[in-house]
Order: sequence, then C-alpha cells, then structure tokens
Amino acid sequence: MGNIWKILRITVLASTLLAFAILVLFPTIFLASFPLIYMDDIRYEVFENPLVGDENLRLIAEVLAFSLKLSALTVLADILLGIPLAFMLARGNFPGKLILETFVTLPLVIPTSGFGFASLLTWTTVAGVGKWLNLNKGVLSITSSLPFIDVPVVLFMV
Repeated sequence: MGNIWKILRITVLASTLLAFAILVLFPTIFLASFPLIYMDDIRYEVFENPLVGDENLRLIAEVLAFSLKLSALTVLADILLGIPLAFMLARGNFPGKLILETFVTLPLVIPTSGFGFASLLTWTTVAGVGKWLNLNKGVLSITSSLPFIDVPVVLFMV
C-alpha cells in the first residue's frame, strides 16, 4: 500500500511540473527569445520595409504614446475618485453604503478582461448604447471609459 502512495505522489509531482513547464515556462521562454531569434525580420519589418517606409515605427510610437496617456489618465482617475471613495466606504456610515460597496467590488468578481471588454463594447461601439440613441458612434471614446475600470482596485488597496 505504501508503494501505491509513493507512485501516486511522484505522478502528481511530475504532472504538476510538466504542466508548469508547458503553461508557464515555455511561453515565457518563447516570448523572451522571439526578438533575439527573429531580429533580422523584425528590423526589416519595422525599420527597413520599402513598401511602408517608417509607417510601422510611427504606428508603434503612436500606440506607445496612447498607452502612456491611458495609464496616466487611469492613475489620475484612481487618485481623484478611488481614494476618496475608499475613505468614505471605510470610515463612513451612510444609507446605501452596502449597495455602493457591492457595485465597487463587482469588477473584482468579474475578471478584469471580461469587464473591460464588456465596458468597451457597451460604451464605445455603435452596437452598444450608441445604437439605442441612434448615433453613428459610441457614446464614450476609449480613453474616457477604460480608466474607471481600475478604480475598485485602488479602493481595496487603501
């Protein structure tokens, strides 16, 4: 009977290590080695492509600038809205506190990517709220809707 448990323990350990290697280590090694292995192709596509010129580099710079603006706006919204709301929820006692706390913690229950994607579709596409209002575009732009997704995280950090 002792041999069975020893074999079972070794099998579980080996399976866990194999799953860790396949799901964590291999993708990480691939992502880290990809630019090194394909450096010539990347350099050609980004810097030396005769068809698009420097369009790829310009697009990369534009996306990075957008990412930095979005991050700064998110931090600002978290500081201006998240910290006072967290203080109010932690120290205050007012009617509707439980309901407000429930809405604040909702993004922690729903995965962030799912909540972000749902918010993006609801507020920024023609198929969302814009369709109900007969608009040809979404109600909010992406830069005004995404920073508010991270507010609950700051609320729980305080």
